[in-house]
Amino acid sequence: MKNINIAEKPVSKRSLSRLIAVQSLYQYYYLEKNDDIMDLAVEIVDNYLIDAENDQITSYRKKIDMKLLTELLENITEKTAEIDKIITKSLEKQHNFSKIQDVILAILRIAIFELKFINKTPFKVIIDEYVNIASSFYDKKSVDFVNAILNKSHE
Repeated sequence: MKNINIAEKPVSKRSLSRLIAVQSLYQYYYLEKNDDIMDLAVEIVDNYLIDAENDQITSYRKKIDMKLLTELLENITEKTAEIDKIITKSLEKQHNFSKIQDVILAILRIAIFELKFINKTPFKVIIDEYVNIASSFYDKKSVDFVNAILNKSHE
């Protein structure tokens, strides 16, 4: 997995909101649902490490679309079982749902939630956004996997 440095290039408010949604969902499941997912998101937004060398902590509150972030996280936990069925149905025979890496699973879940339940943005834009997020963390093979699942889930 690659290290991500979001400060390297300008990122749109909506793109950053999607990234924070992925991180929030990942942490929610990693922490075994001990916290409210929106509380996790707010903590991430308010305490995002911008400059690792100087340990500068800066809030991203002005740099995100809080409305989109809330939409992405508000009801996702209630839809996770339904989303996981969509992912499973989209898998090739050689893949197993239980073998999907946690970060990739968080990316897929948020993306499919946005595609199926929010659907305010053209599906190609949504898929592009989450493929870009995946490419920040993973190699081409994993990015292609994310792209394939998202395209199949939209069909």
